Amino acid sequence: SGTGSISFHGLQVASGITTFNGNVAVSDTLQTSSGATADFSTNEVTVETAVTNGGSIKQTRTAANGITTVFAHIQNAAGTTDQYFGVEITLSTGSMGATTVAIRGGGGIDGVQRSYEITPGTDRTALTRFYYRLEDQNGQIDPKVFHWNGSSWDNLGASAIGGSGDGMYVEATTSDYSPFVLSDNTPTRASIGKVVLSYVSVADALGILVQESNA
Repeated sequence: SGTGSISFHGLQVASGITTFNGNVAVSDTLQTSSGATADFSTNEVTVETAVTNGGSIKQTRTAANGITTVFAHIQNAAGTTDQYFGVEITLSTGSMGATTVAIRGGGGIDGVQRSYEITPGTDRTALTRFYYRLEDQNGQIDPKVFHWNGSSWDNLGASAIGGSGDGMYVEATTSDYSPFVLSDNTPTRASIGKVVLSYVSVADALGILVQESNA
């Protein structure tokens, strides 16, 4: 783990989980490799050149009532260039408290090539915007938000679809929190393990693998 305010020329998280306990400034490129996690905790991160998320980017914020809380929106230090968009949560009633969002990049699923895990302090109903890049679109034309309920995918629909380039997004109302994906159609069983096994416990993972083998 890193401690204090840290500056890097280029930063690559190649494996495992790296937790940063202070603000991070990268003067070139931030990259996470498959299976690796860059956990920025409650800290800020700036990147001057580019962000490539083949693993996971994770950040914790306090999601309060009446405002939009932004997770993993990475800009340059001047705040003039957007390098990466993550998730936005807007609450109209109550607070979710300390909330952690993890965004997993890379391929392997049959929808948009990102998945999202939201872990709130308290579950609340919110309008949640999930961002992805054009290069992650994977042929999806009219993606909806799907939420993993522990045994199957719930279709939450899409109250808004928009953006362009690196800032494409889908919005939906969310009230339960666990893995989310974006797809035109309900994800297949082949996708379940690739997404959910990244987030669930070993016991749950074994159960999912058994379900897949019996499907």
